[in-house]
Amino acid sequence: MEKEDKILFIRGIMGVVAGVISYFLIPNAILALVVPLIMYAVSIVFILLTRTAEYTKWDIFGRGLLTLFLAWFLIFVILYNM
Repeated sequence: MEKEDKILFIRGIMGVVAGVISYFLIPNAILALVVPLIMYAVSIVFILLTRTAEYTKWDIFGRGLLTLFLAWFLIFVILYNM
């Protein structure tokens, strides 16, 4: 797997986890909306700790950002409508 694919995969999984956590935090709406931002910060740390190749700033901070937030939003909406 290439480094770009690993980043997308990691951020996609973290988006799903953030969606599930946000669903359980619905009574506290502010915390439910902060969870994806926290997961984004965690993903940056995780990528920096597990990198095996040279990553650019785009790889670390930008790549997969939309994947994380879309996965969070879709899982959150799906669970909310169940």
